[in-house]
Amino acid sequence: MRIENDVKLDFKDVLIRPKRSTLTTRSQVDISREFRFRHTGTDYAGIPIVASNMDSTGTVEMARALDGFKLSVALHKHYGVDEIVAFFRALERKSAAFYSMGIARPDEDKFEEVMRASPGDDHSVRYVFIDVANGYTESFVRFVKKIRERHPHLVIMAGNVVTGEMTEELILSGADIVKVGIGPGSVCTTRKVTEDLSKLGSNLLIVQPGRSMFGPGGAGQDNRSFDDRTIAKLPSELTGVRAIAPATPSVGSPRSRPASSQSASALRLLTVSPMPERSCSGGQRRT
Repeated sequence: MRIENDVKLDFKDVLIRPKRSTLTTRSQVDISREFRFRHTGTDYAGIPIVASNMDSTGTVEMARALDGFKLSVALHKHYGVDEIVAFFRALERKSAAFYSMGIARPDEDKFEEVMRASPGDDHSVRYVFIDVANGYTESFVRFVKKIRERHPHLVIMAGNVVTGEMTEELILSGADIVKVGIGPGSVCTTRKVTEDLSKLGSNLLIVQPGRSMFGPGGAGQDNRSFDDRTIAKLPSELTGVRAIAPATPSVGSPRSRPASSQSASALRLLTVSPMPERSCSGGQRRT
């Protein structure tokens, strides 16, 4: 066991620093992105924000509503096979919804039943979210790898993890998207049950994509770097909506956004600065 004594930051401990812009109104801000996923080569275009797969937000109604804004939803796991198949068959923008599943045998059997009900090249389900409360098990990694090998056309999102090493492991095992964060929700008890006391602000700095996390001879001697084909899913403890933060293309990269586009700069400039435990009115913050 190794004890870490450095400061850990949660969302309430960080602020987003504004950046000078030529925009004259907020309505001109554009946070849409285009990128290609690592394992499938699937091209994505839209706003990379995903509503979580909770019962209240991960619904087909929510997916239809957010689809009009090019946002996405991870559906909850309680829909029946026929209902799921019918929904995904009618879904034109496949990235508008993720099929959610666990790694237990009933979850796998239900998923395969859904996939068998929609054979052919134009698969109804194209985006899948493999969701467990704590992703630090070999069985979880093996499951991600098995789904990747069995369904190479799928865009796979997997989580939850909080460290760079497990982010690497999941990406090398077949995940296109990694969900970062364990138990950050305001009503979630996962941290208390598992004693996972990691902080989301620090998690994002640890697993942030866009930088090489593999050196010569390191991580299985794989020297691939994480670029804009690899993204991390960032949970929000305040809104119940999960945000996917794409990697920032390097300066001069063909994928770099044009100089005239000043959008989403704040998303890529996270300034870490501890906040006092006080409310905006100056009083003590209530917990």
